[in-house]
Amino acid sequence: MAEKVLQSQGILHEDASVYVFRCAHAAEAQHAGPNVDRLLSPQGRLQAESLAEMLKKAEIDFDQIICSAAPRAQQTAAIVCADSKCYAWHMGKRLELYTPASIQDHAAIWKLTEQIEVMFAAKEIPSPMSYRMYRRADTTGLFNRFMDETRSVFAKIPGIGQKRHIAIFGHGVMNNAIVEAFFPQYVGELAAIELAPCDRIRVTKKICMHVPLSV
Repeated sequence: MAEKVLQSQGILHEDASVYVFRCAHAAEAQHAGPNVDRLLSPQGRLQAESLAEMLKKAEIDFDQIICSAAPRAQQTAAIVCADSKCYAWHMGKRLELYTPASIQDHAAIWKLTEQIEVMFAAKEIPSPMSYRMYRRADTTGLFNRFMDETRSVFAKIPGIGQKRHIAIFGHGVMNNAIVEAFFPQYVGELAAIELAPCDRIRVTKKICMHVPLSV
């Protein structure tokens, strides 16, 4: 555990404050298209605008913005950080920061998602978005591989080690895994955090806090 923490601190600044946002509500995929291509719904745009206003009132600004290549994440980031002057780093493979980049793992996450949804429908688990349940059901090391890749991707971002206020826009339980990749000491807290659209996790080396959009 200590080795992982030191490895993460070698990528991010020791005093970095990281905000990991779930994207706003998205419309259903059109014509059985890929889930990754879904766009924000009208409700999602309103959620993103509310989040932008909330951050503005709290005077929260970022010196690094990172988001998934998925359109709904980019749309959310564009609305929430419309006034930001810093560069938004978009992942290029369309799988990074969405699911692991290998095609095998990309298929595995959706198989796992279907399994979780079936368990939820059968009332075997209380929620389909529980990170604890996803981690428990993962028998292939999928999340560990995703976290290794996340650290590798972030290490390639120019100047990331000097950034103090970082915004990351991603998706559901994969956001919890992104936090765990850099702050494995919070694995217990992350297991209990379920992000609704535009919710966020604020994390530093001293705190890990779930902040709902309604707060």
